[in-house]
Amino acid sequence: MRRFVFVFLIFAFTAAPAFGQTAPPEKDSVTVSVESLRNLKEDFQEQKRKIALQDSLIEEQAHQIELWQEKSRQDSLILDLTEQRLEIKNERIKIRDERISRLEEEKTWEQIKKYIWTLGGLAIGFLVGSAS
Repeated sequence: MRRFVFVFLIFAFTAAPAFGQTAPPEKDSVTVSVESLRNLKEDFQEQKRKIALQDSLIEEQAHQIELWQEKSRQDSLILDLTEQRLEIKNERIKIRDERISRLEEEKTWEQIKKYIWTLGGLAIGFLVGSAS
């Protein structure tokens, strides 16, 4: 019995693929209808148009990127010039403040001199007036 089962299993595993195979076709041929060829040609043309449109969009985007890069360069130049102008204005303001502080110091000394002359004149007047 064991031998029978063993022989049966060997036969089943080796013969089964042979039974599953079909005879090869006599000749390979493809039949395509004219309508399907037209549809295929239309699809191909549509794909070509889509690709051309995508290419033109890509070129336009590349051009836009170049324009934005040029604009950013110009903006950075404008920003640098503006910063330089601000530095110059700050220096001028600093110089003006220094001049104002010097003028205020001179004005203060001038006022002190006036008070000294006035007090000196009053003292001399008082001394001359009390001497007489």
